[in-house]
Amino acid sequence: MEHASAHPNRKKRNVFVSYIKGLAMFGIVLVHLINWSNLSLPWGALLAKEVLHTGLFLFVLTTGSVVFIAYAHRPSLWKSSIRFFYRALQLLFVYYLYNIAKFLVFDFSTQPFYLQFIERGTFSISGILAFKSFSVPITILPTYSILLFLAPLLLLFHKRIPYAKIWMLLLAAGIFAMNYASPMPSFDHPFIAFLYAHGYSIVSVALWIFPFILGFFLAQTGFEKNTFRILIGSGVLTLAYGISFFARQESFFPSDYQFPLGPYLMTFSLFIFSVLVYLFRFLETRSENVVKHILLIVRYVGNHTLFVYVFHWIVIDITVWIFSPHVWVIWISVPATLAFYVLFRRSGVADIGQNG
Repeated sequence: MEHASAHPNRKKRNVFVSYIKGLAMFGIVLVHLINWSNLSLPWGALLAKEVLHTGLFLFVLTTGSVVFIAYAHRPSLWKSSIRFFYRALQLLFVYYLYNIAKFLVFDFSTQPFYLQFIERGTFSISGILAFKSFSVPITILPTYSILLFLAPLLLLFHKRIPYAKIWMLLLAAGIFAMNYASPMPSFDHPFIAFLYAHGYSIVSVALWIFPFILGFFLAQTGFEKNTFRILIGSGVLTLAYGISFFARQESFFPSDYQFPLGPYLMTFSLFIFSVLVYLFRFLETRSENVVKHILLIVRYVGNHTLFVYVFHWIVIDITVWIFSPHVWVIWISVPATLAFYVLFRRSGVADIGQNG
């Protein structure tokens, strides 16, 4: 969801959300470059990569925050809803167009990853339309579209229900309990199977709606003033989860609990979120031009995350198609094209600095 202008007295929240959302997108791109180039990392780099894996969670979390920051104070819920619905349909169109176009023209022998769908017999136009397979791993887009369809309900909840913050917290807690403190529902019903992505090649709506609502709630309550509480609470829980998994001789890497989304990855991501708030708060006090320019670029990317997300996949696909099996070339093509994009849009980056 792109940033919209917010209330003047909420400007700082927009700044921090844009920073974190932009950095999250850089993290997502780096993870894709590492994974799709089959890059082997030493132990220390693997630990650092865990921070990058928080990108998707932070992206969804900050999207929920943007919904509140940019739209909760607008007088017309109807106009806001139209914007959300239009954006959701637009993303679904991009998802289908890109998948079908690549399916029809791409040489998939260069990417053995897709053999899983061929073996299942779902690698077809009908399989793509039904979310049973994909030719482009942009599986967050259908889920993201559904979250945007639900965004007006959160705004309605906030505007019309007394003690909306308390009820929003209870809603988030209820979804968390339904997913993690009670037996998983039966996947026999197609709708339940779809929500939990059981047999579907999408990101689970039932699980990833939690960070979306949590982000909305954090913006409601003002995450800046609660950053220390988030830091301590998430840090303690992350440490407890890590020790518990290590003691049981299970993986203590948070990224192993991303798909399906688990509480360990969530607490680790919230810890990184709070650290980033402090980091960007400090960087905003710096007067060096290089720091200011970096912040402007990160913020600009944060305001255009979905374009960057789709764009970097196009570059990866074209590069692999042309240079396979030398997939390492994506480490040149993707950064180069993103740098060219920022350079080409430098007037937009400058406008952010002028408008504050």
